[in-house]
Amino acid sequence: MKTGGRRIAVHLTVVFVSLVLAVGLILGVSQYLDNTRRQVAATEQRFAITNKAISVKVSDIFRPGELAVELISRSPVMSAMTLEDRLGYRRSLGRYLDHNPAFASTFIGYANGDFMLVRRMDNDADRARFEAPDGARYLVQAVTRREGEAARGLFFFYGARWHEIERRGVPEYASYDPRSRPWFKRAYRSSNQVKTAPYIFFTTHNIGTTLARGNRGEAVAGVDITLASLSEWLASLQPMSGSDIALIDGDGRLIAHADASRVASPDPDDPNRLRITTLEMPENRVLAYLAEAASDDLGEVKRFSVDGTWYRGLLVAVPVIGGQAYRMAMAVSDDILFAEAEASARQTAMFVAAILIVSVLVTVLVS
Repeated sequence: MKTGGRRIAVHLTVVFVSLVLAVGLILGVSQYLDNTRRQVAATEQRFAITNKAISVKVSDIFRPGELAVELISRSPVMSAMTLEDRLGYRRSLGRYLDHNPAFASTFIGYANGDFMLVRRMDNDADRARFEAPDGARYLVQAVTRREGEAARGLFFFYGARWHEIERRGVPEYASYDPRSRPWFKRAYRSSNQVKTAPYIFFTTHNIGTTLARGNRGEAVAGVDITLASLSEWLASLQPMSGSDIALIDGDGRLIAHADASRVASPDPDDPNRLRITTLEMPENRVLAYLAEAASDDLGEVKRFSVDGTWYRGLLVAVPVIGGQAYRMAMAVSDDILFAEAEASARQTAMFVAAILIVSVLVTVLVS
């Protein structure tokens, strides 16, 4: 009788353990699948929100520049013949910089090779770069050319209220000729506004682009816009920690990245200079795979594999007036995407295991 009772107890224990295992397995799998579906849906929603936000952000950066170039190209400064006459417009050119932090400079290049550029000096690094005198807030860089005379390069330093602090001859700057620059060549005879491909500004090492517009063959007005703020902004928009998000131009160069250090790297031909990072570089292979996999399906979430790891990503076009359209690429690995769901599944498994252990112990003690 005692042996029969033990057999029944063992049988009941096996049945109970099997039921607990079955229920735990069903609950665990169901919870995991539900969590992964929710995570995928949430990620796709974040991708969509980021897509809309980046289009607005790029527009917010470029629209003031587009308007400024239009206004400058219609200003009398475009036809001013002498440097002194042109300097009379320094305040109006500087006002655009005061109202738009993304503007690096405003400038005019003339058909005879003359040039005038206005920039703000907002910090000690800017002032040190140009060896500015104390109290200098603005800098006007000018090149003048007169027939029969050598070209002259001049720097004019102004205070916050545009009073002149110092004017300085800079012979090495006299070699600058706006007519040799891509923005001048494209805009000089064009009836439309143009934008250059992004490049690294020589003086500040920030990535930027030039907006320019010509005026009846007399001169070309331009605005340099820095894109450095885009990287900071992308970092705030990351769908989740560890995701890859970048803004790419039509030639596969990174304009902005959530990790700003990945946008530029030392030039192997000249270690003292920087170059814009491209999709061809090893650290960008995930973005490169995404750009290739989604090139024909812009706006659709794609699943792709890189080095044995699966990713989900989105590639969308970001229109830019007067230049090549940019593309925004966002990617996140399944390992990161489902990390929370897997952690929850492990917790469920541990909970079920604990119940099993307690159940077996209780059954043994009772029997």
